[in-house]
Amino acid sequence: MIWQEARIDSERPSHRQPRQAAVVHRNVGHEHMRITHFLLFCTLLSSAVASGGVWYDGDKIAPDRSHQKAKDGLGVQLQLTNDASFFDDWALPHPPNLKITHIAQVGDTIYSVLLFFGAGKDKKGESNVTFEGRVLGPDGNSLQEFKDVRVVHGPNLAGEYDLGLSEGHMIAQFSKASLKGTYTFEVTVTDHIKKVSILLLQKLERK
Repeated sequence: MIWQEARIDSERPSHRQPRQAAVVHRNVGHEHMRITHFLLFCTLLSSAVASGGVWYDGDKIAPDRSHQKAKDGLGVQLQLTNDASFFDDWALPHPPNLKITHIAQVGDTIYSVLLFFGAGKDKKGESNVTFEGRVLGPDGNSLQEFKDVRVVHGPNLAGEYDLGLSEGHMIAQFSKASLKGTYTFEVTVTDHIKKVSILLLQKLERK
């Protein structure tokens, strides 16, 4: 069996400020250099947020991947970690260290990490982005589904390309009874202001 839940961290700030996570690179279509937020968490996260609402790999626009996409100015990225301290470290002044994992052993707890930028805002400056998630087992069966998990909700003072961390995340614990094989974490992010939905997938191998 695999146990899951959706958890909301209401006390954690959803966005990081420029002084906390930034890198300089050239934007497509611009003559000047500007500071844009960068995923400084580990070498596997080499994408930056840039003007135009797209992900960058270095100074090149990154194509959509199953775990990382952008549409109509909304960018989302799904990662998996076994380090719960990342969520607390997000609020600290220094860039957090995201330890990505694609492998789970018996007794491991796995957390979904949903990063985003470009959430829509209404006339009051409020955002309403949620996700629906599920985990598919090696046999293709859906183990549990989650509805209306908050990504960002209410007043949103973040800049258009500030990097945000979802307010809610999924948790999965693996026991001896859980099947060995490949698990698929599936998340559909919906921006209810922009009327945009994006499907993301991540794979995890249970050894």
